[in-house]
Amino acid sequence: MSLLFPELRSLFLQKKQGSTSLASDLLQGHDSTSKHDALEAIDILVRYKTTVHDFTDEIIEFWPLPRRIMQRYQFDDAEQLNEWLDTFA
Repeated sequence: MSLLFPELRSLFLQKKQGSTSLASDLLQGHDSTSKHDALEAIDILVRYKTTVHDFTDEIIEFWPLPRRIMQRYQFDDAEQLNEWLDTFA
């Protein structure tokens, strides 16, 4: 599992204020559009998980966004993705 933890913006930014600088540091070298897109994708997944349902293999198979995040951060299954997203909730 990758150790990269891009931080959430918007609603979760105040809750995890101390981690914001860590996320920015980890995303150094990426252009601002890429940073924005990465933070927004994580934000969407966390909101889905906390308000609708934990991710399952079926959801991941259907929805491309969690698949992309899993590929980017090298997660093997839905359980790893859910555990990682819990760190942002």
